[in-house]
Amino acid sequence: MSKSINRVQLLGNIGREPEIKTTNGGIRVATLSVATSESWKDKQSGDWHERTEWHRVVVWSPVLVKRIEEQVTTGTPVIVEGKLETRMWEHDGQKKYVTEIVVRPYVGDLIVLNRRSIEPKADTAPEDFTPAPSAADYFQGAAVPVNELEDEIPF
Repeated sequence: MSKSINRVQLLGNIGREPEIKTTNGGIRVATLSVATSESWKDKQSGDWHERTEWHRVVVWSPVLVKRIEEQVTTGTPVIVEGKLETRMWEHDGQKKYVTEIVVRPYVGDLIVLNRRSIEPKADTAPEDFTPAPSAADYFQGAAVPVNELEDEIPF
């Protein structure tokens, strides 16, 4: 039996202010534009190049829509996890398509990061400072050192 997975994870920045609308049924929906970039050096010319991809993200989770409303503005770094969905509609007799990353309740997530978690500056941090989790921690999961595991079960 063949199984498939439809899962998208993005680490990028919000490109413009989130758009929050309410459906006729009273459900609040947020639409985001997330930019992901990559850069490379051309081996022949030595010039640096950068390419930015723009992703349309639609959030249907009420909890995440509230988080977006309170914490997300243009330039905010975020991690988005959702599913790719393609919608089709007709306009003036022509079929139109759009592919979006859709975050539904209990199916995806949106994590708001701060700049420090992406670009840590250890030189300026006080000694007792505990940095926020980095993007790598969210994607790979933080490993628990073996010496911190308990030998006894507390129940």
